[in-house]
Amino acid sequence: MSRVKNSDYHQLNPKFSIPLKELEERILHIFPRQFEEYKTVRSVKDIAFIHDISLMQESELQALLRSIPLQSDHSIFPYHAANISFPSVSPHFLALGQTYVQKDKLLHFISKTSTLFGKYVTPGISSLPPMMIYGESYDAKNVLAFYLPPLVEKHDGLPVLIDGLHRSVVAHAAGTTISSLHLDRIEAPLHFIPSVAWDSLQYVDVKPPLEERFQGLKMEYFRDFSYVGIDG
Repeated sequence: MSRVKNSDYHQLNPKFSIPLKELEERILHIFPRQFEEYKTVRSVKDIAFIHDISLMQESELQALLRSIPLQSDHSIFPYHAANISFPSVSPHFLALGQTYVQKDKLLHFISKTSTLFGKYVTPGISSLPPMMIYGESYDAKNVLAFYLPPLVEKHDGLPVLIDGLHRSVVAHAAGTTISSLHLDRIEAPLHFIPSVAWDSLQYVDVKPPLEERFQGLKMEYFRDFSYVGIDG
C-alpha cells in the first residue's frame, strides 16, 4: 500500500498528541493492549501508513463520546447521558450551521482516503464504522488514531450535523447516504444556528475568520472533541 506523501502533511496540532494513559484517565476507560508499542493518540490526519485497523467496541465509543466536554468548561459533558445510534442518512436531510467548505481539505480528504485505506476491503468512506487505526505518523512514530463517522445531534427532532461536513459534502454530491453517529438528549444548547442551506455553502481557499465559520456562533457551547483525541 502506498504511503501518504509528506507534501500532503499538515502541521500537527499539539492538542492531537495525547499519551494513551492520559486519555484513558480522562475517559475512565482502558483500551485493550493488543499492540503495546502504540502509546500516543494522534489525529487520523497524521497517519501516513496504516499497520492495522480494529473496529471500535461499543464501550470504547461510549467512553469517548460521553467524555467530550465543552471547550469553555471541561466539567460539562453534553453527551454524558445521550442516546447513541448509528444510522445511515441522506446528508440532504441534515441541518447545517457551518457556513463554508475548504477546497484543499476536501481534495486532501478524497485523495488521502483512497491511498490510506487502499489495501483494505471497505464499503467506501461513506459507510466506514467507528474504528481504531494503528499506524505510522509522518514523523515515524507508532501512533493510535480514532476514526468516527460524522456526528449528528438531535435538537427538538431536528438532526443537526456537528462534525464531518466535508465527508458529508462528498456523499451529498454523489447522491448517496452516509453512516453517522446520532446523539439524542444533549445536555447543552447548540453552538450555532442550524439555518445554513446546502446550496449556500461557500467553497473557499482560505478558512474564514472564526466568527464567520458558523451561523450565530456561541463559543461557550463549542464541543471540545480534541480533549478525547478526536480531530473534529
